[in-house]
Amino acid sequence: MRLPRLEDGSLVAFYADCRHQVTPVRTGYRVTLTFNLLAEPGTSAEVSGPLAELAHSLGRHFGSPAKPRYGTRELDPPTRLVYLLDHEYTQRGLSWERLKGADAGRAALLRAAAAQAGCESVLALAE
Repeated sequence: MRLPRLEDGSLVAFYADCRHQVTPVRTGYRVTLTFNLLAEPGTSAEVSGPLAELAHSLGRHFGSPAKPRYGTRELDPPTRLVYLLDHEYTQRGLSWERLKGADAGRAALLRAAAAQAGCESVLALAE
């Protein structure tokens, strides 16, 4: 059995949690490599970007009454803000240190801004 050389075929790389479809091989061979990429504890992405502006926006969000969609009833300020991540995570894989790609940088920035604004930040699964 001759394994294909890279120049004979194509290479596709993606996170396993991305939706994809594997179709039957009609000619040749399919070689699959699977890796578990883990970051060492304490190696979360560096905080970068407009931290002060984001912290100020969080303060405004939690300090201002919510706008009613219907009617004129006064509403209390919100107590939660949900930010959805790009990747899908399992319960076991959901931690600050294991966030993937751009999720890691955005979450680090949001977490730092939340701390600066006096807010608690948590990770949770959503369906």
